[in-house]
Amino acid sequence: MLPIAGISLKIREISSLELARIVEEIREELIGARVGKIYHIDGGLLSIVLRTREHGRKELLIWPGAAVFVTNSKWIKPQSPSSFAMLLRKYLEGGVIEEVRQEDFDRVFTLRIRHRGRFYRLVAFLHSRGDVVLADDEYRVISAVNWSIAGRKLHKGDKLEFKRYNNPLDGLDAGKLAELSDMELWRVLAIELGLGTAYATILAGKLGLNMKLKLGEQQVSYDKLARAIVEYAELLYKAPAKVLYHGENVEGYLLNPSGERKLLNDALDEYYTHVYEQLTGHREGLDKKTRKKLRSLERRAGELRQKAEEYRAQAEAVYSQLHVIDEALKAVRQGKSFPDGLIKIVSIDRRGHRVTMEVDGQAVTLDFLQTASENANTLYEKAKKAERRLRETLDLMKRLREAASEAEKAPVRAVMRRRWFERFRWFISSEGILVAAGKDVKSNRELVKKYMSPENLFFHSEFEGACVIAFCSPGDEVEKTVVEAAEYAASLSKAWEQGLSSAEVYYVQGNQVKATAPHGHYIPKGGFYIEGPRRYVRAQLKLALGIMLTDEGAKLVLGPISAIKSSCKYYVVVRPGGSSKGELARKARDMLLKKVGTSLGEVLELDELASMLPASGELVEEE
Repeated sequence: MLPIAGISLKIREISSLELARIVEEIREELIGARVGKIYHIDGGLLSIVLRTREHGRKELLIWPGAAVFVTNSKWIKPQSPSSFAMLLRKYLEGGVIEEVRQEDFDRVFTLRIRHRGRFYRLVAFLHSRGDVVLADDEYRVISAVNWSIAGRKLHKGDKLEFKRYNNPLDGLDAGKLAELSDMELWRVLAIELGLGTAYATILAGKLGLNMKLKLGEQQVSYDKLARAIVEYAELLYKAPAKVLYHGENVEGYLLNPSGERKLLNDALDEYYTHVYEQLTGHREGLDKKTRKKLRSLERRAGELRQKAEEYRAQAEAVYSQLHVIDEALKAVRQGKSFPDGLIKIVSIDRRGHRVTMEVDGQAVTLDFLQTASENANTLYEKAKKAERRLRETLDLMKRLREAASEAEKAPVRAVMRRRWFERFRWFISSEGILVAAGKDVKSNRELVKKYMSPENLFFHSEFEGACVIAFCSPGDEVEKTVVEAAEYAASLSKAWEQGLSSAEVYYVQGNQVKATAPHGHYIPKGGFYIEGPRRYVRAQLKLALGIMLTDEGAKLVLGPISAIKSSCKYYVVVRPGGSSKGELARKARDMLLKKVGTSLGEVLELDELASMLPASGELVEEE
């Protein structure tokens, strides 16, 4: 059972044999790909955007406890990345995939990624209660989503170990089956031999065997059974895939030897996209007809964007070799040969007046009755036409969403839920750790009592102010986070109103913070009692207000300068000063608009800007 947004549904989980097939299908297009942005999608899914030379943009979806596949669907990304996504970006973004593998025929998928001279492994456990783990090249754990695999706790520095299963594609004999004779048949076929429950049931039915009995209790020759298993596994490994529906709802997928040819990856993409929509309600809050139209328009937009890029690249390639291409076109018109060099003639269609040549490593088809400059202009016009049609398509998609939103009185992105920490002040540290702070006495208590764990770090200024919590996990690197959280706590205290440039901040483990004081001690209303030693940091009072840009839009964030720099391209710096909050908000808005232009003006509302600022202050021109 895989939970998403508070809902549970029995979801088909990939088998070891199917994972072997998937790895074979996607390995070629993933190896050599450069890692782009990484997202945590609602429900725990991990999205990795990849850039490949031969296949363009690709998106790898990892659904822990279920499957992995390359998707052609459009998945809604969160407004702001999770702490784990931020950490993965820090270690992997810009890296190159060197290896794609399945671990020991287990349901474990691994990417080996080279980044800045070091190798890392992103390991996805796809069996029940699975997890996604970032490890070094020796499989030592750096970080994880849940820090747990099948109920076993993980710790930083642990070395990942995998159970070796028997791959029937590598052969199987009676001796190996005899070693498994004390196991029930379903476990032998589904797990030990990696067929999965669905195919194990089908095979047992064909052979007239009882899945609930132990293998040693079956009336069958081990030699005969071994041959049948190997033959069936080989058949499945090459079989087309089919998605199963019941009415409009998806029920599963199956490798079907007699079906029409379909890659297993495509079937997984179709199946899990539909499952996700069933779990989260209608995608984007839209009706079926509108969703179908939007999917079609999304595909069209992708095609037009690709065409525009290709035409522009071809035009620029022609312009870079105008003289040589003119000579080549002249030779083609005159029926003469042209030596290979900076360009290479690939094919000629004299009836259609077309010649295809290789220029700077890419194929370009030109009209040989025109000059090189005329051909380049034609290609530019084609690029402009594709771009114009792309804008029209995107505009139509926008109007469709707006119309559906108005009709249903629901936001376009209905599946996007407000994250719990957005009710508080928050930022993501430069080490990828969520840091949150209360806005008042009530929210301070709620943050501590409801959300803080014993391993988290609690920060507070020596002045009256916000409680700040760094939601770190065991083994996290927190050196920079401690400094940033301390700056946050100092800036969100009365020290800011007093115009100080720095203040003392203490921090303790979460288990040192008590809601009540022991006998003989007093704590003020809304306060907490700290048990045990405190560690102190001298922190500056200075914050940055930035615009965080994502695929889904823009968001205003306030935090320590180093943290905002790591997540926002555009920001301004503020410190205690004499300008009122309203005046400071106007100045900050004007400076941000100069940096980003008016296109993002809608996220720079004065009221919101003013509400985010600690108190009166001033802008810092350079930082």
